[in-house]
Amino acid sequence: MKKILLGIICLSLIAGCRKDKKKPVITEPEITITEFTLPESSVTLDPYGYSPLAALLKFTSPIGGHTEIEVVGKHGAPSSITQTFTDDGTNHSIPILGLYADYLNTVKVSVIDAKGNRAKSSITIQTGTLPVNIPNYINVDVSVTDVNNVEPGINLVSSFAGPPTTPRTPYMVDHFGDIRWCLNYTRHPQLKDLNYDCGIARLANGNYFFG
Repeated sequence: MKKILLGIICLSLIAGCRKDKKKPVITEPEITITEFTLPESSVTLDPYGYSPLAALLKFTSPIGGHTEIEVVGKHGAPSSITQTFTDDGTNHSIPILGLYADYLNTVKVSVIDAKGNRAKSSITIQTGTLPVNIPNYINVDVSVTDVNNVEPGINLVSSFAGPPTTPRTPYMVDHFGDIRWCLNYTRHPQLKDLNYDCGIARLANGNYFFG
C-alpha cells in the first residue's frame, strides 16, 4: 500500500512539473500614421533673398513631435537629401536645403512623436534658374565613382565667378554634379561687392567665413 501511495505522489509531482506556466503576453503599442495637408502658403522660397535654392517651412502638425524632411532626389535615394530636427511640438519652423534649380522639387515631411507615431505630408517647391555666373551642373561620371568611398553630404565650391566680377558666388554640388545650394549676395547692401582670395570655409559652429 505504501508503494502504491508513493507511486501516486511521484506521478502527481511529475504531472505538476509538466504544467507550463503561462507567460504574460506583451502587446506592443500600435503605431499610427496620419496624413495631413501642407498649404502652399506654409513655404517661402529664398526667405532672406540670398539663397535661391533654400526655403523656409512653417506649419502646425496634427501631433506633437520632431520633424524629418526629405528633398526627393532626381537620381533616386542616393541623391535625396534628408534632415532631422529637434523641434518637438506642434508648431514648426524649419529650413529646407538642397533644392534643385529650375525644377519642381518634391519635399516629404514627417512629424514623429516619442511613441513613434507619425504624421506625414509633402509639398512641391518650384525654383528659378541659377545666377548667370554659376554652371547648371558639374559633369561627374558616376559610372566610375566608388560610392563606398564617398563621404555623405554635398561639396562646397569656392567659386571665383561673379556677375560679372563681384560678388563671388560659392555653391554646393552633389555627387551627381547637380547644384544644390548657392549664396548670392547681389542684392545685399553691404556684401554685394563680396570678394575673397582664399575661398569660403565652414567653422565648427556651422558658420561660414571668407578670407
